Amino acid sequence: MLWSLTGPRGAEITDRGFNASDASGGTSFLSLPAGAYQLTVRGSSRTTGSYAFRLLDAASATSLTLGTPVTGSLVPGNATHLYSVTVAAGDRLAFDSLSLTGAPRVGG
Repeated sequence: MLWSLTGPRGAEITDRGFNASDASGGTSFLSLPAGAYQLTVRGSSRTTGSYAFRLLDAASATSLTLGTPVTGSLVPGNATHLYSVTVAAGDRLAFDSLSLTGAPRVGG
């Protein structure tokens, strides 16, 4: 399945696979101007099949203080926690996982 987003500037995203979205090889956030948008979802073949999605308002994200650890649980495992940080243009950030429980082992 593929999705496209068109807005005031024209095509913002064209035929991006859902498997390449939400930071899984794609970009989670888009810097978009105010205006009307059209979201198009289509199948990569002749059928679309079932799908569902949700849009999150980044303005509702919990603000983080850099250097302060965050703890929590995702229950159920596909839950979402939305966070934001304030940085200056050109700043570089690194995120470290201090601990992780309950996740499947990846790799050898």
